[in-house]
Amino acid sequence: MTGALAWSTRPSRDRPATRCEAVSGPPRHPLFGHHHKSRREADFIFNRMRRVLDEFGTDFAHSVRLDQYYLNPRAVAAYHLARHDAFGDYIPPSTSVVMERCFGGGSTISTSLIAVVPEADTR
Repeated sequence: MTGALAWSTRPSRDRPATRCEAVSGPPRHPLFGHHHKSRREADFIFNRMRRVLDEFGTDFAHSVRLDQYYLNPRAVAAYHLARHDAFGDYIPPSTSVVMERCFGGGSTISTSLIAVVPEADTR
């Protein structure tokens, strides 16, 4: 292992919380569709994570920790279905927490992911 990558959907000083328009967007928007709003939000999160991991030369198989925070318990089942679709049979150790408030104005799910970047083949 040469490095680790941590990623979060939570706001930071450099990236303030914003309304989550992506989840309630118009037709042809990435998250418009027939699934429940929480499932569309979870799919959006995992697609975004996949792109970030790919930029760093890693993938979900190199994830070592995944935590999720929900605004309400109804989001849990939808998120778990999306997580299984994204990760397949390997789901890293994780913790789920239902909270009174989430981090973004319109979001129902917030996540944190830690993944390792595989060592480059130096042979």
